[in-house]
Amino acid sequence: MDTSQKISCDEGDILFQEGEPADHFFILLKGRVLLSQGKEGPAVHMARHTGEFIGWSKLTGRNFFQLP
Repeated sequence: MDTSQKISCDEGDILFQEGEPADHFFILLKGRVLLSQGKEGPAVHMARHTGEFIGWSKLTGRNFFQLP
């Protein structure tokens, strides 16, 4: 927790894009996050539960963000 950082995002903000370096991951505290392919691509996953991991590529040893 010493290296963690709390951020707030607005609707439409982009947290990461597929193929970017996976230097971090996110844990949802409140709200929801839609993972999609491209700006207007199909929804891949909707994170909406407190404690849900987002951008977990870093946790699995991958160097770049990958969508499920």
